[in-house]
Amino acid sequence: MRKQIVLMAILALQAVPAYAKDGVTPSPQDVAEDHIKQTALIPFKLASFATGVVIGTPIAIARCEAKRMDMYATSFAKEFERNDYWVTPTMAASIPGQTLRVAGTVGEGVLNGVGNALTGSIKEPFSEDVYSLKKLETLD
Repeated sequence: MRKQIVLMAILALQAVPAYAKDGVTPSPQDVAEDHIKQTALIPFKLASFATGVVIGTPIAIARCEAKRMDMYATSFAKEFERNDYWVTPTMAASIPGQTLRVAGTVGEGVLNGVGNALTGSIKEPFSEDVYSLKKLETLD
């Protein structure tokens, strides 16, 4: 029993610096209030995550696809500016690659949507970050 008490005391002493903020140690009442607040927010955070996945993922997919189409249109414009006879074969040859690009972009959008829903729900439930309206991580 004594070993358990000593072990718990050591663990409690190690946790104290983790609560330090700019050299000010919060009171136990502040820690308890923050814990109660965070515990009460769990249902809201779960609801925020669920709606973020359902609503934010298609938004992220559409935003990723729009960015890729902009890049694709820019590269085609450069092909047309060259004024040679390889524009049509180049366009035809790029069709299989564009199919793979769409699949990759959908995967990227799903990862962005779920990731933004998770991180946004933890930090600030039901914010713009949850629905992929602010931050968009792309591979480019």
